[in-house]
Amino acid sequence: MAKFTRAAPDGAAPKDGAPNAGAWRVFIETLAQAPNVAAAARAAGVSTWDVYKRRQTHTAFQREWRKALAEGYARLEAQLLDEALRTVGGTVKANTLTARAQKHRLGLFLLGQHRASVRGDGAARPPSAPPARPLSRKIVIATLEARLAQARERLEQAGA
Repeated sequence: MAKFTRAAPDGAAPKDGAPNAGAWRVFIETLAQAPNVAAAARAAGVSTWDVYKRRQTHTAFQREWRKALAEGYARLEAQLLDEALRTVGGTVKANTLTARAQKHRLGLFLLGQHRASVRGDGAARPPSAPPARPLSRKIVIATLEARLAQARERLEQAGA
């Protein structure tokens, strides 16, 4: 049975099944164009398993990934804004409007899911990372009590 291989762009072709530096560069550049990990992996000629594994094991790659995602989501946000501000002229079919609305809803959903990346600072912690410092029970209780006191005060002021 023939093994399926996919041609990768120049500089991205893996040698002996191991992604090279060119493949990682293509992945990061493609991810910055559109925040789609699977599509960026395909463009680089690497598996999604490889890119997620590299993100876990290489801190510098993880930083580049976050910056590329931030840029990709900023581009998505700009595209959605451009679409929203563009006026539709002439007659447009209902199917076209429905397709555009679905695309916009998906884009807005994705932006909502990746708010930290949209900020553009690329400094968001990945969801699996632990907090910067563990909080003691006393600190958590004190913080919650302070927030409750503030909420009670606002309620009292609103009722007065």
